Amino acid sequence: SPDLSLPLPFFLLLLLICWSSPSPMRSVALLLLLAALVGANPKRSRRDETILTSLESTKSDSSSLLDLPEPGPIEESELAGDAPATTKSGESADPVLRMTPSDSLSESLPVPGDLSPGTVSANPSSKEEPKEESEIAATTKLFDIFESFPEEPTEEVCDEEKAPGRSKIYCSGRLLASVNLHHLFPDSKTFVDRPMKMNRTEDDIMADFDSRFPPNDEIDPEQLRAFVEQHFEQEGHELEKCEVSDWNPQPQAFNDIKDGEMRKFADELNKIWKELCRKIHPMVSNDPERFSLIDVPNNFIAPGGRFREFYYWDTYWIVKGLLASGMYETTRGMLENFGTIIDRFGFIPNGGRVYYLKRSQPPLLSAMVYEYYEATRNKTFLDKMIPRLEKEFDFWRNSRSVVVEKGGVNHTMFQYRTPANVPRPESYREDSTNAMQIPSKGRRQAFYRDLGSAAESGWDFSTRWFGDQKTLITIQTTKIVPVDLNAFLCYNLNMMSFFHGELGNSNKERAWLNDYNAFKVSFREVFYKPEAKGWYDYNLQDHEHNTKFFPSIAIPLFTGCYDQLSLTQSGDLLDRMQDMGALDLRGGIPTSLSNASQEQWDYPNGWSPLNHMVIEGLRKSENPRLQKAAFELAQKWVRANLHVFKLDHAMWEKYNVATNEARGGGGGEYQVQAGFGWSNGVVLDLLLTYGDRLTAEEEPSDSAPSSERLEATTVPSTISSRPTKSSSAPATTTVLPLLIIGLFAALGW
Repeated sequence: SPDLSLPLPFFLLLLLICWSSPSPMRSVALLLLLAALVGANPKRSRRDETILTSLESTKSDSSSLLDLPEPGPIEESELAGDAPATTKSGESADPVLRMTPSDSLSESLPVPGDLSPGTVSANPSSKEEPKEESEIAATTKLFDIFESFPEEPTEEVCDEEKAPGRSKIYCSGRLLASVNLHHLFPDSKTFVDRPMKMNRTEDDIMADFDSRFPPNDEIDPEQLRAFVEQHFEQEGHELEKCEVSDWNPQPQAFNDIKDGEMRKFADELNKIWKELCRKIHPMVSNDPERFSLIDVPNNFIAPGGRFREFYYWDTYWIVKGLLASGMYETTRGMLENFGTIIDRFGFIPNGGRVYYLKRSQPPLLSAMVYEYYEATRNKTFLDKMIPRLEKEFDFWRNSRSVVVEKGGVNHTMFQYRTPANVPRPESYREDSTNAMQIPSKGRRQAFYRDLGSAAESGWDFSTRWFGDQKTLITIQTTKIVPVDLNAFLCYNLNMMSFFHGELGNSNKERAWLNDYNAFKVSFREVFYKPEAKGWYDYNLQDHEHNTKFFPSIAIPLFTGCYDQLSLTQSGDLLDRMQDMGALDLRGGIPTSLSNASQEQWDYPNGWSPLNHMVIEGLRKSENPRLQKAAFELAQKWVRANLHVFKLDHAMWEKYNVATNEARGGGGGEYQVQAGFGWSNGVVLDLLLTYGDRLTAEEEPSDSAPSSERLEATTVPSTISSRPTKSSSAPATTTVLPLLIIGLFAALGW
């Protein structure tokens, strides 16, 4: 065995000597004792050595950062993207709190748990080509935490203009900071979701807070807790379950699902819509200043768990599931809600809370309207929504555009780029704690903006956004031009042309079509990298593509933002994904091929929307090979979801796809959430798409993923002291019986 302490020839020689001994019982005893001795002292495997080396390297890197001199200020022209818009400066984003020793952040920080309930044996090999010299040089220009940034006016996540009478409680201020930094609740989102009690105003509460907890005094956590209970209701108080008027226990479309167990699965998912339906209590519209919740007129399907309110991009896959269940009225009501949101704010925020009012999410409303229109052909509704869709596109064009120069030509592309430069209220404690590592306020502001911008992407958080590919503190979202966002907006241009054509607006149809065709050219120039066979995020600072695997590289197939007559282009992308090992895992497509960060949008987690977009992109291709791959991935994903559903009696927001048996996912800032809107919608849509072919039982040829694509895990320094699962337990259980039996044999028993 390659892992034994003794060389194999020497072991065989000892075996021969013992076997020739005159006492058979003594020979058996010696053999057993020798086996025990060898088994008790294995060599470190290659994987163990890699982990230890990585740990030592990481520790060395992190300690050396403290010795770096702070570089001089950089020119504003060197920063990626436009300068952020400024408003009236609010109070400091970095409030200084006096805390008792028992309130030390370092003492109260939770120890990161395992990535998931399942066990991950290793990380898959990306099988990427060796980096060229220019690429290696580019990776050295990391987003250093000591990089100098000019200090800016504070840009809060909401203000009196958009959230009158509540911004000082739910978006900024000493109360918000105190509650989170004293860790009153395990989840930062809890406090900012709690409504003020009746007959309380923002001014009354803040005056009482300042009186009882003066700025220069220490804050007693229990007194602070009592203060919160005195002035605030419980979270979720303003939301009620609702009746789903168009729900059908046996949707007609489900008759096309041939496999009996899959049909039962669809029926169970259909029932969950009733559990996730929410309506907003009338008191929110009557007294909006008491709530962080944004009022909407119609019922909606919430994602589930801590996500009590509506969320933007989640709703696309919820809509797909509702349409599969024949729930057209509920779908229309949710789209009308978004229409009213655009009327009020000019865009759709991340979710239905005022603390989301400075960031959006992937722009999929046009795609939702398209899906609803294709199912109903409701032109009256389409005509009502078009001005709102145009207004939303203007938001992205005016607030999130960036000029990218390629080959001497300027291309207008888009970024995830919130102007807010303070901690996210729903993750205030996490953001503030991470920012403590950053020495300058200007750099902290940039860090907060990049966190919020990553949240705008929906991928919060992922090594996709990290300068060093592993550490949150190096996040650089605003230096990246993301391929998926631009693919979505490319899709929107095409759909806007289609919508105007459906309504007979030929001039507008032609204008939008011209914009779409021009944007497709820019899209290819900026994102397509022929030698890497795909579309990749573009870094404005390094002028390089990130050619590591993320499912975002397949989003152009989903949105059709490529030459669809080119079978070579789409086929090359499939080859690339196969070469990197992205299609090998038993449970589906992982979000990346690195778990160095232990963030939730990385390996080993697979997410419903990403798996769905990859599957649909391959399915819509004219290439039969891609269509076959789409079905195989759909089979994997639905079976994995079914397996977990039967075990846990729940649908999860994310899944561990790397284990032999799928499990709910893990990692990130909060526990995995059940419900779950988009997971239900994806499975229902795939069951209808492939209902005549999907089966619950595996074929005899199905097998676990190949170990050829597995490599050692990189462990970040932030969790290096956490005990990890190792192979020591199995070794011990093998050694002890051998020792006992050997002892008995030696004594002649």
